[in-house]
Amino acid sequence: MTSTSESNAKHYLFVPQGIRGHLRPAIHTIPNLLARSPNALATILVPVGHHQPAVKEFQEYSLDTDERVKIVYYGSKETETDGNDKSHAKTNLEGMMVFFNDIVKVLEENYEKIMKGEPIYDALLNDEVSTHARSPDVVLVEVQTTPFSVPICEKINEKLGKKVSMALWTPISGNYTAWCACDPYQGRAYRHRVEEMFKAPEEDRTKVYNEQLGENEDVVHVPDNAFHVFEAQPNQPDNFINIVLGCIPVLPRATMVHSWPSFLGQEYKKAAAELGIKVLQIGAQLPDHSEKEAALVDGPLKDFLDKALIKKGEDSVIYIR
Repeated sequence: MTSTSESNAKHYLFVPQGIRGHLRPAIHTIPNLLARSPNALATILVPVGHHQPAVKEFQEYSLDTDERVKIVYYGSKETETDGNDKSHAKTNLEGMMVFFNDIVKVLEENYEKIMKGEPIYDALLNDEVSTHARSPDVVLVEVQTTPFSVPICEKINEKLGKKVSMALWTPISGNYTAWCACDPYQGRAYRHRVEEMFKAPEEDRTKVYNEQLGENEDVVHVPDNAFHVFEAQPNQPDNFINIVLGCIPVLPRATMVHSWPSFLGQEYKKAAAELGIKVLQIGAQLPDHSEKEAALVDGPLKDFLDKALIKKGEDSVIYIR
């Protein structure tokens, strides 16, 4: 006989961006979910190019051997010049766009199979693997893929007659996406400010961009780049603009899930509610670092940041932990 808790347990499907600031909090959310709902199920789709760093995180909580968790790798393996698999995580724009396209492709090819409990292809094993018999109740897709991934899922959900809660996985810089959608600047919404920028002649584009969206000239470049980089304006403004504008029409149809490290607060929640956008701020999803783990080792990065802490202006920085 099935218990009430078992019948009410949910199946969560995670489809995060492959870059580490998005993937790592998603991995660590799974044990937090299972700790609160032991009968829950989870499936996570991971770019095979990131399997080496990802598997260490899975093993930390024995998720790789937990029957409640399905880990499926997709995409193409990356190799170093010596023929060995790459073990580092991409963080640059080019890498992001590769993962962006891969997410859309993996959903097109496999989402319906996952909903039906059918086997899907695993790129790491080079073979088909089983999926959970229960179809997902909650699907968390990368916020940057919203214009494509959400309609793909919605269409298949309707075809199969499935009632699924759609959520947007929104960590790290995705929180800027949220504020762009919610926060009017001098009474002007983000969409309207971007439209003004696009109206400007090409030769005036940068000037108008800075007037409408804020300055982006004083970017501090740190040697041996730190794990997390926070900035109010991305280095690739045109790319960011297109992502945000594409997300805005879909936002009312899904819940934005904000994970570590950002907490946007009640003001943001109220602003989102006024626009008809549902938000869920789930807090820290990574384990606390010990002082030793969090400390900077002696070297050019530590020297640079130590000096920058006492400077003012464009060369100044603050530590965010």
